[in-house]
Amino acid sequence: MAYSQTQGAAGGGGDEMVLFGLTVTPGVIGGIIAVAGLAGAIALTVQLVLPKNEEYVALKTQLQEKQEQLARVEEERKRVADILQRLEDAKAVQERVLALFPKQETVAVLPIDLNRMISEQYGRLTRFEPSAEGPILVNDSSWGAAVNGKIKQQTVNVAFEGDFDQTGNILRKIERYQSMLAIDNLSSELLMSNQPVRFNPANGQIEPQGAPKVRLSTGFTLKVLTPVSAEELAAQAEASEAAAEGAPADGTAPAATPSPSP
Repeated sequence: MAYSQTQGAAGGGGDEMVLFGLTVTPGVIGGIIAVAGLAGAIALTVQLVLPKNEEYVALKTQLQEKQEQLARVEEERKRVADILQRLEDAKAVQERVLALFPKQETVAVLPIDLNRMISEQYGRLTRFEPSAEGPILVNDSSWGAAVNGKIKQQTVNVAFEGDFDQTGNILRKIERYQSMLAIDNLSSELLMSNQPVRFNPANGQIEPQGAPKVRLSTGFTLKVLTPVSAEELAAQAEASEAAAEGAPADGTAPAATPSPSP
């Protein structure tokens, strides 16, 4: 490297260095050091800071993704909890509704209870004839389309005798007996009407004595509704699934398999 030293022109002079034809003064040296420091800082930034910044951005992106995943999981958890709560509410409603229906044990003792209610009012049970087909599944929407396939109905022909007061009291007792008992085709027939009378000699008139003695025959069809058991509902669901799997999508009957030629 070529350099030379020159004597300063003023003030006692000092050493100056010439490098490649450039006079190197303390100011120039300071500038060179500053530029070198800046270049080092830039290099340090490029080599150390920028990779760390990229890593920070990547980690921040991952954090946001995880937070979004956690938010979706929490939303799904809330949705599942809401569905479970609705199922519990529906189950509670179903239990309250089923509690309104008479139990099978109640249906079995129905003739005994009817006879007791009528006898307590001094009436007389003259007919109790359950339908020959027994309980039948309701599918005709007669009790609403929502309960089709979910309840059974059994009809019983009932008749009894009593006077006016006895007949009214008996019918009220039957109405309060069970929630899911319905009276249909109610009719009454006068069997007897007897009015005691006496002759009043004071005015020469025949006068009634007390209330008339009346005997009525009342008949009606009693409809007893019972819920379909859980086992029967499960069997219905299996039958529906089997029918759906066996039927083609267009609803047409499956084509018969041709028999092999002899």
